[in-house]
Amino acid sequence: MESMNSKLLNLLSDNLAAANSQLDSKVKEMEENLTDPHSELESSIKDARACTAGFFRIGNQCFKLFTDARRSWHSAKIKCQDEGLQQAKPNDPVTLRKYIVDNFDTKYSAWLGARGDNTALKWERNGMRISSSNPLWFTGYPGRYVTTSSCLSLRSKSVFMKKQPSHPFQPSRCTATFLYALCEG
Repeated sequence: MESMNSKLLNLLSDNLAAANSQLDSKVKEMEENLTDPHSELESSIKDARACTAGFFRIGNQCFKLFTDARRSWHSAKIKCQDEGLQQAKPNDPVTLRKYIVDNFDTKYSAWLGARGDNTALKWERNGMRISSSNPLWFTGYPGRYVTTSSCLSLRSKSVFMKKQPSHPFQPSRCTATFLYALCEG
């Protein structure tokens, strides 16, 4: 009986050693796959800084607001192109406007990369229409302001944000020279 207990004890000991070895192997594998929360934070910080100096990030987009001069829509487009950029087409225009109001002393709105085609305003970059029922329109717009002489502006003055915080879009005459160039890169 003692011999059988000894054999059983040896068998259990061997099985326990094998299970421990497998467990150690699994723990090591899990540790290798475990993400260090500090490295995730560092990665997030790097992403937030990924925009070139002079630019700011909203979501995954980098923008630059040129407040050195007020321009027509066409002049703003040329300014962006001269800088190797394109006119802004923000994924989150409400947050973009809030950032501009909070961080720039803007007295004027900014041009975006859309213009009228006599039926709607369209993003130049991809030809997508901005529906007249889009909730981003400032009250009363776009209305009849969808002609080829109408271009899209981001109402980035604090007074407009206070009046209608979630309605930053307004069409303006493309030839108007009182708006800033807002570029994306």
